[in-house]
Amino acid sequence: MTHESTKYALLTAALCLTSPSVLLADPAAPVTAATPATLATGSDNLEEIVVKGVNLEDQVSPLQRKVTSVFGLQLSVLDTPRAVTEINAAQMRDQSIIDVTDFSKIVSSAYTNDQFGGANVPFLRGQQAEVFQNGMLRTPRSDGQPLSFNSVEGFDVVKGPASVVYGPTGNVGGYVNLVTKRPSFDGQHETVTLTYGEYNTRKAQFDVTGPISDTLAYRVSFEYIHSDSYYRFGYDHSTDVYAALRWIPSDKLTVDFNTEFYLAHYTENTGINRPTQQLIDNGTYYQGTGVSPYAFPGDPRNFLSVVNVTGTAQINRSYQLVAPGDHDQGSNFQAQLDVNYNINDSISLVNKGYFEDYSQQQLEYAQRYFNDIKDSYNFEDRLELHANFGKNQAIAGIAYRFIHVLAYGDFYNEYLNATDITTNPANFPIVQPNLYGVVQVPGNATYYAVPGATYAGSSAFGYPYSIANTQDQTSNQIGAFIQDLYQVTDQVSILGGLRVDLIHEKLSDPLPPPGFTAAHATATQGESAADLSVTYKPLTWLTTYLTADYNQSPVSTNGGGFAAFTGNTIDPTNFRIKNFLYEGGVKAALLDNTLFLSSAGFFQKRAQTDQFQDTQQIDAYGAEFEANFQPSRNFSATAAYSYLDARLHGASPTSFTENVYDSFAAPYGTGVGSPNFNPLPTGDYRLPAVPSNLFSAFVKYRTDLGIGASSGVVVTGPINTSYIGNVRIPTQYTWDGSIFYEARTWSVRANFYNITNQKNWIAEAGAQGNDLITAAMPFHYQVSASFRF
Repeated sequence: MTHESTKYALLTAALCLTSPSVLLADPAAPVTAATPATLATGSDNLEEIVVKGVNLEDQVSPLQRKVTSVFGLQLSVLDTPRAVTEINAAQMRDQSIIDVTDFSKIVSSAYTNDQFGGANVPFLRGQQAEVFQNGMLRTPRSDGQPLSFNSVEGFDVVKGPASVVYGPTGNVGGYVNLVTKRPSFDGQHETVTLTYGEYNTRKAQFDVTGPISDTLAYRVSFEYIHSDSYYRFGYDHSTDVYAALRWIPSDKLTVDFNTEFYLAHYTENTGINRPTQQLIDNGTYYQGTGVSPYAFPGDPRNFLSVVNVTGTAQINRSYQLVAPGDHDQGSNFQAQLDVNYNINDSISLVNKGYFEDYSQQQLEYAQRYFNDIKDSYNFEDRLELHANFGKNQAIAGIAYRFIHVLAYGDFYNEYLNATDITTNPANFPIVQPNLYGVVQVPGNATYYAVPGATYAGSSAFGYPYSIANTQDQTSNQIGAFIQDLYQVTDQVSILGGLRVDLIHEKLSDPLPPPGFTAAHATATQGESAADLSVTYKPLTWLTTYLTADYNQSPVSTNGGGFAAFTGNTIDPTNFRIKNFLYEGGVKAALLDNTLFLSSAGFFQKRAQTDQFQDTQQIDAYGAEFEANFQPSRNFSATAAYSYLDARLHGASPTSFTENVYDSFAAPYGTGVGSPNFNPLPTGDYRLPAVPSNLFSAFVKYRTDLGIGASSGVVVTGPINTSYIGNVRIPTQYTWDGSIFYEARTWSVRANFYNITNQKNWIAEAGAQGNDLITAAMPFHYQVSASFRF
């Protein structure tokens, strides 16, 4: 057994031992055969009938399972007093939900920008969202390795902050809960799915599930991807293995365990630099290499570089700021154990344990981004006591979380607009000796990163700056919470909750400048949260609600840690960022549950921390509407619309480049130079890369013979590419469609994307909006075949 496999085996065993409720099983309890009605606990609790005559695997109704990922209670979406959208396995298949950017096909306020080409984290209500798995927070990350859906059979997309049960998170615009695949007790099932697409997209997935005994069932899913890309030098090679067990030894005890290992080697689609209005409107790219007064010998690219435009060209939209040798790689191991013990009909004990080991290495030398997350361990255990008495449904519990992160980074040397991407890509890389302020990473002679702290007097030796990506952090967090849902009358209920957390962080700089003693700091800080919801249900099919939420959130940094150095200390205010949400909504289940309507209006005052570790207030107003209709097994349709006005309030934001036209000498620009890191005057600024209006619609028709077709559209309103808003992406739409044939044991499907071949653009969020933009893919297709045994 290798060292790595031994480590994971020991960690998995430790995870099991940290679930004390497994010891509460009654050894004398009779072992009984589990029936389908007793198998469902938690968020995968499927209803027996939602739409008559429609097979469960084809139902797209959000009412088909209870949702626990909002308040920890098993509530129907209809009765949940928050904006939440369910995406189930049928919608993942029918609407081709293959990455987080596809959530906009179903979910309002879910437009996701490109995030340096690594769009692995969804955006909700204009902010990067958190990702949970079966109610447990996964390692926070920004751009990075793709988020595999191999283990997923559904999503709960929740708008706004997590409730007191789930605790504080760094981002509060919303979160996505991954609902993982569960084992089946109703017989042996095997499914093989093969996919081939344009630009040499190749995927294979094998899924098998079935009972081992009357009380134990298993599931294993394996996915292999070996794909090229439309984008120059792009590729995605990954392997994912997921395994799950469900054990139900009695009607009192249910144990769910899953584990997953993901390994990836890929490139991020960084996109096209110099995102002028001329580039967006007609594809005109300004040519010429930037020259800086601070340039290194042999490499003119550096701070304040100015391009003397030598000509223009119609850009090849497949180009990106990526050199031939640039690549990213990473691995992700996780294990999860959920134990549910029913003490009696009114009281149950739930313990949820989660462990994740995440590593990532980004070697993107064309844009000079180096990020090496060598270690990122995230362990959490949450013990919950559930009690139903009289008119109350109460949850009380404690939670403990341990985080360790060791990471090195450098984006200080990014000179994004200086490189002419119409020239030879072999000349793109920015490497030593043409780097400034870097230190060699221990153990590797070719890796250089920027120190994580600022040192007095180090500027004279060439180390003027620090990077939050460089850190050696160990943190412990403990929280206690209580929540109660009280049924005042048959129509009125009140839900309230309180939580307090204590975080202790120990932080070191693993990369001090030569001759300086590494910075060390510790911090112990408390956080609090409270939420209150009032629900009025005048009819069984109609729910109205009002929700108010207050929470203090921590800053999260590279690899999932908490606050990085501010200078050479930890800023205590980075643990107590105040956020407020006020939301009201109406939900209705009509026409014998075949039509579900949901609407919400909200105001949210929240904070956002940028790449420079500056935290600024955001005021966000919005309205959302979603509809889901499935009158029969032959027809289904969805629609969503949202309006969002999200602005930095009283802020002075900083970008790599203040204005894209600063990159060019007159008459094409101002000649100020790029990057210049000039802060804008204090004021209110609309969030870039976020459309104010987002609309989507989808229809599917399937004949009784199994032949069918579907069509869907996503429309985005105008999008500002930067804080100053002088460059805008106009209104855009993307129209997709599919044709398919489904038999009892096999099916074949052809998906067509961007059918009208629109030349759409995807903006970058925040600080890099004046430096990069991505050309969306042209028309392309994928064909897949599934075989069930």
